[in-house]
This record gives sequence, structure tokens and C-alpha cells, in this order.
Amino acid sequence: IGFFVIPVLGLPIGFVAGLYLAEYSRLKDGKTAWNSSWESIKAIGLGAGIEFILAMLAGITFGIGVLIHFFG
Repeated sequence: IGFFVIPVLGLPIGFVAGLYLAEYSRLKDGKTAWNSSWESIKAIGLGAGIEFILAMLAGITFGIGVLIHFFG
């Protein structure tokens, strides 16, 4: 629902809110739930960053291979 109400920002806002609510229902403490959620968000961001870098390296390698094939 959030993706349609707030077009681009709804997905990350809904993700953070859902993660916090899940942690709050598990831990029953607001501060501990937020700290746990924040650590999870940082871990997901690190994983996404690594995945992006590796995808860029794969694209660069492919581009170099195409250039070598046609001009080498």
C-alpha cells in the first residue's frame, strides 16, 4: 500500500516500518527493537553495496570482452 501512497519512498519506508514492528513484537522494547532493526538495515545496505560493486565489475568485464572481440 505504501508504494502506491508514497510512490518511490513507500517501499523503503514500509520495509523499515515492517522490520521495526516485527522486532518490536518479538522483543517488546522500543529501543532494543530499533537498535536491532538499525543493525539489520546496515547489514542489508552493506550486502546491496557489495552486490552493486560486483555487478559493475561483471559489466565492465563484459564490456572489455566485447571491445577485445570486435577491435582486438
